[in-house]
Amino acid sequence: MESDPAGSGAEECVHDDFRIQEWMIWSIPGIQEYAVRDGAFVIRDGRHTFNRPLFGSPGAIIPFGGDRPQWLLAEIGLHKLGILSLAVGDRWLHAAAEIETAYDAGRLRHVVRDPAFAGNTVTITTLRLPEGAGCVLRLEAECPLEIRWVFGGLRGKFPTDWAGSGGWEGGLHPEDAAGNHVEVRAGVACLTSPDVPGRVVGVAGGSPGTVHLAGSGGKAPRPAADEDQGAPSRGFAPTPDEGYPAAGGTLSPGEASAYLVIAGGETIPDLAVMAADGEALFGEAEALWRARAERLAVSTPMPELDAAIRSNNASLDGIWRPPSFLHGAVRWATRGWYLGWRGWYGPICAGDCERVRQAIRFHAAHPILEPGTGIQSRGAFHAFIGFDGRPERHEYDMNQVFLDHIRAYYAWTGDLETIRAVWPAIRECLAYERREMDPDGDGLYTNHLNTWVSDGHHYDGGGCAQASAYLYRLNRFAAEVAERLGEDPAPFREEAMKIRAAAQERLWMEEAGHFAEHVDEDGVLHPAAEAPSVYHPIEFGLADPLQALRLTEYLARRIWFTGDQVLANDWFPVIVTNGCPAHNESLNSALAYFQAGDHEGGWRLLRTAVGAFHRAAAPGSVSCYAGPEGEQGVYVDFADAVSLFARCVVEGLFGLAPDVPSDRVTWAPRLPPEWPRASLCIAGYALAYERSGTSERYTLAMPGEMSATIRVPLRFDRLKSVRVNGGPAAYQGETGVDRQIISVRAPAGRKVVLEVAYSSRTRSRVSDPPEWVVAGDTVSLATPAGAFTGVEDPQHALERPRADGGRLEARAGRPGKHAFHARLKMAHSPVVHPVRLEVRPAYELLGARLCVPAAAPGPPGLVVTLRCNRPERVPPPVEILYAGRTYRGRLAASSRRTGRPPGEPETFEFPIENPGHLTPGGMPVRGTLRTLSGPVVLEGETRLWSLFRAWPEGAAAFAARCAPLDIPRNDRLEAIFTREYQGPDQPFLNCWTWYRPETINLDRVRERLRDGVFTTEIGVPFRIPREGDNVLCATRWRSHPDEVTIPVGRAAQRLYLLLANTTQNSQTHLPHARVTLEYADGQTEKADLAGPEEIDHLLQHYAVRACPQWIGGSEGGFYGHGLATGAHADILDLHPGRREPIARLRIRCLRRETLIGVLGVTVW
Repeated sequence: MESDPAGSGAEECVHDDFRIQEWMIWSIPGIQEYAVRDGAFVIRDGRHTFNRPLFGSPGAIIPFGGDRPQWLLAEIGLHKLGILSLAVGDRWLHAAAEIETAYDAGRLRHVVRDPAFAGNTVTITTLRLPEGAGCVLRLEAECPLEIRWVFGGLRGKFPTDWAGSGGWEGGLHPEDAAGNHVEVRAGVACLTSPDVPGRVVGVAGGSPGTVHLAGSGGKAPRPAADEDQGAPSRGFAPTPDEGYPAAGGTLSPGEASAYLVIAGGETIPDLAVMAADGEALFGEAEALWRARAERLAVSTPMPELDAAIRSNNASLDGIWRPPSFLHGAVRWATRGWYLGWRGWYGPICAGDCERVRQAIRFHAAHPILEPGTGIQSRGAFHAFIGFDGRPERHEYDMNQVFLDHIRAYYAWTGDLETIRAVWPAIRECLAYERREMDPDGDGLYTNHLNTWVSDGHHYDGGGCAQASAYLYRLNRFAAEVAERLGEDPAPFREEAMKIRAAAQERLWMEEAGHFAEHVDEDGVLHPAAEAPSVYHPIEFGLADPLQALRLTEYLARRIWFTGDQVLANDWFPVIVTNGCPAHNESLNSALAYFQAGDHEGGWRLLRTAVGAFHRAAAPGSVSCYAGPEGEQGVYVDFADAVSLFARCVVEGLFGLAPDVPSDRVTWAPRLPPEWPRASLCIAGYALAYERSGTSERYTLAMPGEMSATIRVPLRFDRLKSVRVNGGPAAYQGETGVDRQIISVRAPAGRKVVLEVAYSSRTRSRVSDPPEWVVAGDTVSLATPAGAFTGVEDPQHALERPRADGGRLEARAGRPGKHAFHARLKMAHSPVVHPVRLEVRPAYELLGARLCVPAAAPGPPGLVVTLRCNRPERVPPPVEILYAGRTYRGRLAASSRRTGRPPGEPETFEFPIENPGHLTPGGMPVRGTLRTLSGPVVLEGETRLWSLFRAWPEGAAAFAARCAPLDIPRNDRLEAIFTREYQGPDQPFLNCWTWYRPETINLDRVRERLRDGVFTTEIGVPFRIPREGDNVLCATRWRSHPDEVTIPVGRAAQRLYLLLANTTQNSQTHLPHARVTLEYADGQTEKADLAGPEEIDHLLQHYAVRACPQWIGGSEGGFYGHGLATGAHADILDLHPGRREPIARLRIRCLRRETLIGVLGVTVW
């Protein structure tokens, strides 16, 4: 039958509408866009209260401000210590008509206007107290004005996890004042509560002003911050309200500022003295704030970055709780100190090295002594120490990042005394890592909850890229330290060499261009490398320079996510840290991009994190997780993100790398090329870049006499001169990525001024081939400057490449999307030029779909999309074989003459002649093009499970041809999550799986059973028993056989399987099961079922080729993130290649940590 013209079938067609499990986006509500002005994050009439913690002096008691002028004092995870509210007349300030709020690195400023103020403007500036827990407010007014204040509401058992996601509901919350005790002495109100033992909060106002007891007039003002809330007069009764006692008072700013001081703790300082000279107190607080806000400072053409660094300094203060660093400044800050994750790099880069020294000595004093072997045994460090000083046992291996923090600290400080003190502990820890993480001594170390992303998966002893990269660098560091301490460095150097050799030989995948995630105990490479398996090998030097670049290319094509951020990985099932965008991971990836030479990629990722500071619910902070477009997500002020942001700017963007033990420093700026200037001031270092015309100046000031190396990316092709400190200087060329790089070494000193002048503004670029070519076509690159010297092409994009001066030519090779790298010799340095190239076949079948009209029932249609990539003067005829019928058409001519360029998709539509041959699921499509050079055969399929929803008349005929099989059973599905499993893997199925036991059942199946047959929602029947064993399990665990056999005894055009499986995400992107069809004549046919294409987890549906069938628990409860409330089985279809009778089928479980559960098999 001839095709209809493309687009003739305009009806809406039925589509499979079941969802596929999404990536886990830990976004937060209430995101607002803050402007950046004068280093502050500014918003007009923002809607949040208490959404900005004010960090300063370390401690658990933190004041919170917010968009609205109200203040909360809280002890993290324990107590609410009161709310401060202000009013003018009967108008609460937090309900004023116009509020502009500016947050600047720990300082909060509100400018408030309202018609009730009679044209007056009130400005309130809040800072942390210079010492202790609390804050000081400076109130200013354009004209004299009386401002009344009320403070109160202490209560215990006050959760503060909300602070990890923004603010808390504003208002007075007077009910929290029940049972409070308020006493006024010498102008200071002191508040206590039996609900908050051992805590006192004091409030004092500076003169002129009053302090008195206050109540609510016997009524609780409504907490909503709007026009209709309770009148302030209720909160300023002259006598205390016994039900809701509070403190109140007046302040009268005008010609002079007024001050209000709040402090809390076991005891409080002399607030009367402090408030009496509020100006001096505020000045002291401001001086301290300024010093902390500016200790790491950048000045760039991007004010958002400058402000983000300022505010991040405050967050670095927030994660410090002596003697160590918190997991997060507010969230995860309630019980003690975790040893990980990457929270110490930022403080090192920000100059807080004394804090890091204390933390190193503190944790090094808590090694594990017993037992002698096993996970978390002798030599490891306790991963968690409570605030009471008692260590707790944890499974986390935070030793690796701890030792690398020590390495970074030593590089920045040269503090050999501290290193000498902890050296025995370092040696013992490295021995622990060798003993427990590389027990076979092959040089590959296993991951055991050793990174932030490791929550939610594990490896059971396989050799892994991340741990091996850590131990490679740590052993090199240990060799350096051993040598400086007069010990033998050889064992550590040999271990490092062994690790690198093993990783290169067994983990590096040359054609794919990245390290495998791990190699398991079966010797199987797991290719789905996650983000840390990209950035750790780069930053730790496990990858060579070209490998580093290829690793970033892998990340870009595989796990780059919307909004210029990266996914932690693309693993399934999605849970905890799997399949999520996180600023931690994007920032560490950005650092790796900078180090690998892809400065643009690094900047794109860093710029997204910068955006999270002002696209936020809590302004001025970066979060652990990210929103779908890179905005702020949950766990604001998480130590990993805060630390890595500072590190990425200092070591990545600005490229500062001190090596103080060797009296050396390297500066490798990676600034956006459009920037004419940028500077960085940090810990005794001052870096400045400026450009004018064809001249550039790099100025580097150092804290002591050091030898400096500056690696300069050349802006233009040819240098005119290079001068250091006014005199001519020699330089060396280094390989750059799409740019020349020179390395200039300056003599030892405290300051270097490097001046680079170019002879012209010429910057030559390589002329690349088109984005796609046809296999066998000529591929050429050209450059007007320099010469090609070769090409690196492990993916075989090219055939017979030949370099001839400024031209590189080859034939297009293997079809697919590739990256190769041309090498050039330029005037001053070698250059690597990455090229992305898609090689296409001459003809492609891009897709096919079965179209069944949704609105009005009618005959199904076949829609096929073909693409001719090579010009054809004589368009070839097309034959499409589908469902036993042949359909014919002809491709349109493509050439310059016809005006139709090659490579344009062309769609054909055919009405189906024999719909009785259609079945749910996949239907093969075979296209034959009769070209002048011979026939070209293309294959594809349509896939529609919901066929009978729009074509119900076909369901009965289909069901009549179905033969549900009686299959053997060896377990009850309800029981598989309740038993222990014997074998080398995890002894249970539910590792990192969130579910309720009652979720795992067949209740939905039993409801629909008729005569022992369960008819699925797409019309495929299966035979399932109502009682007793109901599933046939195959697994590598010893609980069940690893292969099961099912008798068939008949021929089949289709085989439908109903599978309820469990698997771990460390097994993702691999074949999970193998189905073998044994025909009666002895021939066999095999098909592998892989995840996430065909195999998924019964608690999450993500198998894109399978149809989910609800079997128990809540309908649809197997989608989403978090606790599963429903279970599903997958309907899969197999297409036997022969029409001979099938004697039996065998299903073999291929992967560890996987259970294949067969609920039914049906022949069609």
